[in-house]
Amino acid sequence: MDDLPVDVLVNTGRVGGNSAGLALTLSILDLVTPGELTGGLRVATTGTIDIDGNVGPIGGIVQKVAAAEEAGIDLFLVPVTELADAREHAGDLDVEGVSTLDDALAALARHGGESRDLVLPDG
Repeated sequence: MDDLPVDVLVNTGRVGGNSAGLALTLSILDLVTPGELTGGLRVATTGTIDIDGNVGPIGGIVQKVAAAEEAGIDLFLVPVTELADAREHAGDLDVEGVSTLDDALAALARHGGESRDLVLPDG
């Protein structure tokens, strides 16, 4: 990680909007750091992410919960602002609300993932 910044080109296919920001961020971190963030779990996430690592709200949480449940996801990370609606429709799906990238990394670590001590450059 000494060679920051790094340009990343992502082909999101049919994904529209910015609700995949958290998922893309976690995927990139998983690729460029040692270990496995998910600990072998099937994890889904949704949420925007800003330059400071804050996770923001998204639309369509009920549909996203249904899709995650149908796909057999073990853990679904959602913006904390969407947590009540997500849990209301989650059935047996384990749903956690996150406000920041650090929250998401901590949630993954609690579920068996390898935690990361990330030092991000200032400014």
